[in-house]
Amino acid sequence: MVQLSRSLLLWRPFPYVLALICTVSILGIHMLPNMDSMLNENNTRISHVFLRSQIDYHKEIAPFARRPLTTLLIEITQDILKVKAGYAFIFVNFLLLGLSGVLIYRLSLILKATKKQGLINMMVFFTSFSILFAFFPPVFTYDEPLQYCFLLTAFMAFVRRRWFWYVILFTLALIARETSILLLPAFILLLPGTQNHPRKKLWPNLKKNSLLILSPIFFLRMLYCLFHLPPKTTTRYPYRNS
Repeated sequence: MVQLSRSLLLWRPFPYVLALICTVSILGIHMLPNMDSMLNENNTRISHVFLRSQIDYHKEIAPFARRPLTTLLIEITQDILKVKAGYAFIFVNFLLLGLSGVLIYRLSLILKATKKQGLINMMVFFTSFSILFAFFPPVFTYDEPLQYCFLLTAFMAFVRRRWFWYVILFTLALIARETSILLLPAFILLLPGTQNHPRKKLWPNLKKNSLLILSPIFFLRMLYCLFHLPPKTTTRYPYRNS
């Protein structure tokens, strides 16, 4: 048994196979009979009508319309594969969910974790409440899988000091969901030089890199101003004859 475990750890595709198994298992849980998920609505079939309404809802309601990336991916998938909205919704979200688990594993290795620790981190991710029951009420996941992917790749770019990609990826994470901004303080722990001398290096590095760390917020505001501010209108008042 021990030898088998070691062989699996050394098998390079194992993390990807494990992520696939976890993702399919989560989908299976959501599609079980009498399970009231947003995918089947307490039925044994995919609820295409309800999922189509959710896509339209995210296009029409202003707070959600400012997060167009997931909706765009779903509609592109629907057009390319010529499938119903429900199939496109499930394909995009569960593909991104599985990819998020793989990215957790890859980020763990970048942060000097062992393969075993990386696999444990991935399993903790897949078995957490908001992932395991992602499409059940009241969780109602929609934009989160894409947000996870952008956040994790942004962390990877930051750790590797690839600043251009960090700015792009974290800006996309903010567009996917604005709550990504809550993770900005975590980048302080990953600043250059703070790992070995956290107290001595923190403030100088924070001053040096603060503009880069915060720049995605400014890009997000610029994009909102360009695409979401209503056009200026001029109100004319008719003159009254005295």
